[in-house]
Amino acid sequence: MENTITEKQYRVNDRLSYSAVKEFDGNRIKFYKKYILKEEDDEVPSTAILLGNLCDCKLFSPETFDDKFHIATCNKGSGQLWDAVDELCAITVKSLDKDLKVTRPFDEMLKEAFESVKYDKKRQEVKFKGKTFEWFVTNFTGSEAEAYYKECRSVFGKDVVDLNLISASEKIIEELQTCEWTKAIINAKTEEDIEVVDQLAILYDVQGVPFKGMPDRVIINHKDKTITPYDMKISYTGEDFGYNYWKMKYYLQVASYYLALHYWKKVDRPELADYDIPGIEFIVGSSTLQSNPLLYSTNQININEGLYGFTTKAGNRYKGLYELVKEIEWHKKEQVWRNSKEVYDNKGKMIIKPFEEI
Repeated sequence: MENTITEKQYRVNDRLSYSAVKEFDGNRIKFYKKYILKEEDDEVPSTAILLGNLCDCKLFSPETFDDKFHIATCNKGSGQLWDAVDELCAITVKSLDKDLKVTRPFDEMLKEAFESVKYDKKRQEVKFKGKTFEWFVTNFTGSEAEAYYKECRSVFGKDVVDLNLISASEKIIEELQTCEWTKAIINAKTEEDIEVVDQLAILYDVQGVPFKGMPDRVIINHKDKTITPYDMKISYTGEDFGYNYWKMKYYLQVASYYLALHYWKKVDRPELADYDIPGIEFIVGSSTLQSNPLLYSTNQININEGLYGFTTKAGNRYKGLYELVKEIEWHKKEQVWRNSKEVYDNKGKMIIKPFEEI
């Protein structure tokens, strides 16, 4: 079996990945529905996620742009009407059958979208205050919001982006390509002692469990005998990435890429056996262009934190990749998902931590 595959093959492969493990660690039930029951993910990608995906695609796999994105003919607006459109898109996606045909009446979906945005879980009005569904239909019909929804509905399977977002991505990319700190990495080409591989999709195992990983860019320096994977992120200012690294559990991604590349060089590129993988680098652009693009480096300490987990000075324990993969396999074997493995191990008896340890 080949251990490197195309990006398209990677996307449909149902092995575990960093994203899946992060989902499990943050929301076990959501993981169960998405990765075990294979329920459709009806969440509409946020603007920030779409911006990151755009930059990623344009820089590292531009040939796939038309397969991934549809450029809307109108710009997406903001406000409660557009919030309802996002909800309507999500509801519509959830109603699709295997042939991508909508199975619910449009009026029914439209009313559900309106009420989902209008009320919170306690049925308290939070938006469209004092407005009726009939008022909403009148304002939606013939509006740019309706036109945008119809475009989204015509291209299911693709992310819909407007010209404003395209423009924003182009500005970020220009900064990445011209900034003295990032341009050498972004503009790197295979030549002489340097080998550049983009979107390197790797199939490997983590403790015997099928896994997959795909760094945005891998630069192999044959002179220095190093293999350095790079992953691009977009944050608000760039300098806030140090906080986002922990919040988004990127230490798990660091660990997964480290294992993937060690497996790749051993199985697919044995001539690189004595090459070092010093760490994973993050190329971070600013969505607001408030700061220059930055490079964040990791080292063996960060890699070990991602692999084995770590404990903060306050005594809080954060699980590593090995432990989380083991827990996922335990849940799959026992077919129990309502509570964590820790709860089952303790037979439902838990301990309240002192406040200073929280």
